[in-house]
Amino acid sequence: APSPAEETVRVEPVRVGAGAPFAEPTVPVHRPNPLVRPVAGPQGTKAIPRSELMPPPLVPVEPAPAPRPRPRRPPKKKTPEQLYEEMRARSKRQFITWLSVVVVAAILIGVTSWWLVIGRVATVPNVVGQDESAATALIEAAALKHTARTENSDTVPAGQVLSTDPPAGAEATRGDLVRIVVSAGKPVVPQIQPGIEVAQAEQEIRSVGLTSRLDPAEDAFSDRVPKGKVVTLKPAPGTQVPIGSAVVVVLSKGAQPKPVPSVTGKSKDEAFAELAAAGFDPVEGPAEFSESVDAGKVVRTDPAAGSNLPPANRQVTVILSNAVTVPQVEGRPVKEAKKILEEAGLKVDVQFNDRDRARVVNQSVRGGQRVPKDTTVTLIAL
Repeated sequence: APSPAEETVRVEPVRVGAGAPFAEPTVPVHRPNPLVRPVAGPQGTKAIPRSELMPPPLVPVEPAPAPRPRPRRPPKKKTPEQLYEEMRARSKRQFITWLSVVVVAAILIGVTSWWLVIGRVATVPNVVGQDESAATALIEAAALKHTARTENSDTVPAGQVLSTDPPAGAEATRGDLVRIVVSAGKPVVPQIQPGIEVAQAEQEIRSVGLTSRLDPAEDAFSDRVPKGKVVTLKPAPGTQVPIGSAVVVVLSKGAQPKPVPSVTGKSKDEAFAELAAAGFDPVEGPAEFSESVDAGKVVRTDPAAGSNLPPANRQVTVILSNAVTVPQVEGRPVKEAKKILEEAGLKVDVQFNDRDRARVVNQSVRGGQRVPKDTTVTLIAL
């Protein structure tokens, strides 16, 4: 309940006519009661129209008139002393300005002169005898560029610097090119493909700083390289030789004639196998008698053993022995002796006693002796 010191008055909104909107809303305010002494605590409230709480509308304000410019006073006339001091100060500033320009110009001229005379100049380092990698590093450190080429040398090992252009100690401009000559060591006899032409081989030899020559005494037979083509080089390819050494171009004499191997006394199969392995074409010829070779063994060949045949003709005729070795029949019955000799390809003549049971006491051809086929052997029987 409100205290006696205050009284709350609430003003209800007022309608104007039926359906009219409420009047402007109000807010409660406190209003003191003059009959009661005010006490501490909440105060009474009073309804104040919203229009009273809104800020007043802005009223346009006309700009104040601009102040009138004051009339300038005429400058005071300077005394000669003031004019002299101003002239001295102006001269001093100009002197300092020009002095600064001269100092900067002198510095620029000095730096430019140093760069043109000294700063751009580089000295070619001494790299002779050093490895190529170390030499290029020193040249780059001297602000110079470089290129390299190789050259044979009989004294300087491969990979070391022979010379430079410009030489060591010469002055050059930074960024100039220094040409390095690196040793390739002694020349090496080039590799060649067997069967190439002589002119091509000679060109390969000249390209490495060597000379070429032909020597018929050094020519060799070859089964793979045609006659007249290059077989190899002497010294052999890959050999190091002094600069300007002569290299012999070895030419092919064609396929080497092969001597016919000796197959005398061997069987037909053995002889044929050996001849074929040597590159020949064996054929069998007519048999013939030989006192020293058993039947069915090789007596000789045609061409004879040791003969050299050209590559176009490799045929060798093999001659076999048809000799008959006489069996030993002494002491045997005539019938048995005749059978043995006839089966061996011999003819038999029995004398004195040709009965089957008679004993052979002698024969005209000793047992083990080689005779031609159909030779007659006389038996003495008792």
